[in-house]
Amino acid sequence: MKKFPDYLYAFFILCIYFILKYQFISLAYLDFGDGNYLYISWRLSRGEILYRDIISPQPPVMLYFWSIWHRLIPELTARVHFFRAAAIFVHMAAGWMVFLLARLIFKNRVAGFLALVLYLMQPIGFWWFRCIQSEPLGIVFMLISTYFLLQPGRRNFLSGGIFSGLSVAVNMVFLPYFLLVALIILCYRPNQYKQFFLGSGGILAIIFCLMTILTGTDVWQQVFLNQFQTYTGQLPYYLNKLITFGGIIIHLEAAVIILFFFGLFHYMKQSTSSYSKVLLVLLSLQALGSYFFVTKGGTVDYIFSIAEPFLALFAAYALLTISRYFISLLRGQWPLLVKIICFIGLIHFLIVITYSPIQYNARTLRGENYEADVDTVTNLVSLIRRNTSRDDHILAPPYYAFLAERQIIENLSSTYIFHMKYLQEDPEARETMDELLEAVRNKQLPVILLNMNQLGTITPLREAVRKHYSRTDQIRTRHEYIEVYLPEED
Repeated sequence: MKKFPDYLYAFFILCIYFILKYQFISLAYLDFGDGNYLYISWRLSRGEILYRDIISPQPPVMLYFWSIWHRLIPELTARVHFFRAAAIFVHMAAGWMVFLLARLIFKNRVAGFLALVLYLMQPIGFWWFRCIQSEPLGIVFMLISTYFLLQPGRRNFLSGGIFSGLSVAVNMVFLPYFLLVALIILCYRPNQYKQFFLGSGGILAIIFCLMTILTGTDVWQQVFLNQFQTYTGQLPYYLNKLITFGGIIIHLEAAVIILFFFGLFHYMKQSTSSYSKVLLVLLSLQALGSYFFVTKGGTVDYIFSIAEPFLALFAAYALLTISRYFISLLRGQWPLLVKIICFIGLIHFLIVITYSPIQYNARTLRGENYEADVDTVTNLVSLIRRNTSRDDHILAPPYYAFLAERQIIENLSSTYIFHMKYLQEDPEARETMDELLEAVRNKQLPVILLNMNQLGTITPLREAVRKHYSRTDQIRTRHEYIEVYLPEED
């Protein structure tokens, strides 16, 4: 009988995963960031210029990549379904790279399949990779870069450099990866450093020079300075976020983290010292450090998805090693009672450590952890469309503005960054607020959906809205409390 290639089995696993996730695609409101990226990329598809015409804290690659599809798919509902499906495909692409890396590193087909399944089912990625975020595409580029850099040859180092540069051009959280890789290559492969720098430096120079030509210094202000402004500099705030969102990470992924350290330790002990070993071990530990990125303002547990590929790789290696030990135990001369106790203990351990992730993934599939369900979204979008024309500006969370195809006043889609800058008394943010208050007083906004957990906490804005507008509804979603306002009749 002809044996199927391993790649076909891996492809079959990915197809099952896609079918599992695709059937739950809808217009539901998943996350603020997802809505913001959909809104910004929609604006870009209309010919507006990133950073000059609309604010964004992210580098341009991801946003312009998604803006292309807005042009190609004119029907709105089909477009949203496409974006949801595309997000699943991006996760699958990352899974495919994890599979290839596991085969390359461990020289074992079973390790490849285990790593693929573990990666796809890790709960943080399982949730966040169903919506548009910047990290997933950056992770794919990071893994492609790592795959090239683990293999000899100048072309591989050139390609690795290009993809590592692209990861930074997607999200600045990949800058530590880029810098670490550059340092390792400089120390262990100085002859290939020129190729790596040519690839990475070249692609970054092209992207940021082009954006500088289009926007002047706006790209540097928003991509670099705005990132630093989201750090409050307050130790209690950092500790609170490490306890809350860091606690969520530990709760959901403790099992795979334990297996990761076991697998990493065994890999370091068994394999000989080499450039590949140093690169892989240090990159894995550095990726695990993404846990501390939750201290960044506006950042939650999704940031740990950067570590999940490396967790899957070494957790798979750990499971492979444990299974070999267990098989040797069963074949050994131990008493039958000892074998039964060990087997029951292993099963109990696996149930305990996988219960929370399995339950969380089940809730994800049932839609229990959406921001707002389809009915809530549909009703709010209908309200916006009934009370506005296409040229009107509104104030609302960006996902609702995107679905209603209405522009948010003063480009206030990235509201968290604006809020932070306003609290820090940034002159530009203060001027924007003055203009927003003037528009509210003059009732220039036909609809206001005021998020009371964010912009609604700004006292002058909240009081102006309540004075000049009538509240028609209050909606509590998973993380947001929205008050719906229409202008008061004179």
